[in-house]
Amino acid sequence: MAYRLRRKGSLASELARVVTKEFEEARKEIGGRNNGRTEAVHEARKHVKKIRAVLHLLEKALGDNFRTHDRRLKAVGHQLSSLRDVDAEAETMKAVRDHYPRLVTPSVFAGVCGGLAKQKRRTVARVHPDRLLQRVELELRRDARSMPRHVRRGGGHRALLAGLVRGYRRARTAMDAVIATPEDAGFHAWRRRVKDHWYHMRLLEGRTGRADVRIRRLRQLETWLGDDHNLVMLRATILEAPARFGDERMTAVVLGCVAKYQTTLRRRALKSGRQLFASTPSAFRTQIDKWWRKGRARST
Repeated sequence: MAYRLRRKGSLASELARVVTKEFEEARKEIGGRNNGRTEAVHEARKHVKKIRAVLHLLEKALGDNFRTHDRRLKAVGHQLSSLRDVDAEAETMKAVRDHYPRLVTPSVFAGVCGGLAKQKRRTVARVHPDRLLQRVELELRRDARSMPRHVRRGGGHRALLAGLVRGYRRARTAMDAVIATPEDAGFHAWRRRVKDHWYHMRLLEGRTGRADVRIRRLRQLETWLGDDHNLVMLRATILEAPARFGDERMTAVVLGCVAKYQTTLRRRALKSGRQLFASTPSAFRTQIDKWWRKGRARST
């Protein structure tokens, strides 16, 4: 089932249904791991992020329940990220090689990947993946028993509309902060806000059928920002112990390619972001109201 609200049924019951489904899928990935541990962790993290997006959508309406559930799910995401990040860095290094094949020669690529492979083995030995995933599954099961009920109580048209506008405003504010001070932490914060807004639009699309273009553009923006964050992590890993990834010349080549790639990604992201968040929050709310009315008229 797609991550969206269906036209039939109350908003509250639909939001609760979405949350229940995402919990089920996250636990299925962690418990089954049919596609291997790496893919299971990646998919489970995505489901947890979708659940948190619903929480952020209903933040004001949920009150103390929001803080409780969001804190727990944030901790779950951080636990899973310890396994996901080492794989993301290897994937990112492949992307760097593909973008700059003349600079990242086979010997340079092999040197960096060898260092990343050793780091992955150290990480796996430290976190004990099987035990970690069992612990995460238990934590998800606990939240799955109560969170849908809280969402059903807090969900409603007014809470949904306020959350949509709040998510848009936060993404827009985070973008303005990046424009003023283009630092790594700011881009990562912007990415988190963009992802929330993207998920919110996907929920809305099922109810109104009007947000498909915006959803596609937000997905591309989130991808650029996600790739940028992965490059930040790769650079930090190499700088922490450069000798593990080749000689001085090899690491200099890789770090130079990383910086060049980041410049391209950030330029694209900011150009797209300025277009996507050009409207004021009040104008965005007016647009949502129009989509909502047309969606209701279409379903009757």
